[in-house]
Amino acid sequence: MPRTAAPLGLLLALPLSLAAQGPSSAAERRDVPLATTVSTSPTKPGRAADQPIDTLYTRKIREYTTESFFLSPLVDYLPASPTVPTPMAVLGDIAGARNNLPYSKEVYAYMRLLASKSPRVKVFSIGTTEEGREMIAVAVASEELMAKLDENRAKLAQLADPRTLGMDDARAPSGS
Repeated sequence: MPRTAAPLGLLLALPLSLAAQGPSSAAERRDVPLATTVSTSPTKPGRAADQPIDTLYTRKIREYTTESFFLSPLVDYLPASPTVPTPMAVLGDIAGARNNLPYSKEVYAYMRLLASKSPRVKVFSIGTTEEGREMIAVAVASEELMAKLDENRAKLAQLADPRTLGMDDARAPSGS
């Protein structure tokens, strides 16, 4: 069966964008292997000075990256979080690990795990491929924006057919 490669950038970006949130409940802090070693790093661009770092995951990022110029201060580490699991929880290694190309099913399991642990992630099933595999879309945003998903969906539906909105229509969004 052909393998569907996971988008590496997405797997790396999600834990980074979620790590700033704090624990919401005791239920969110159990049952999932999280950061094993935590250190606080000196200030670097893109990172708060007091941001805890998952040193195990960060070490593996550097080990598996073939050249240092592929890394920037925005992606050369993984923040540690007591609530957000790393890709290792589902994939068994970091995203992009040598000789470890995850199946889309495994990546989807990780995305759903993130959605179950964070109110800032929502997974949508958007159909199936020609081979009958599920396709998903993942929304990652602040809790405030997540609360407005349905409102935004309705506005996008109005904009989908420009014949339904006149140029002077009061419902058209302003330029601000």
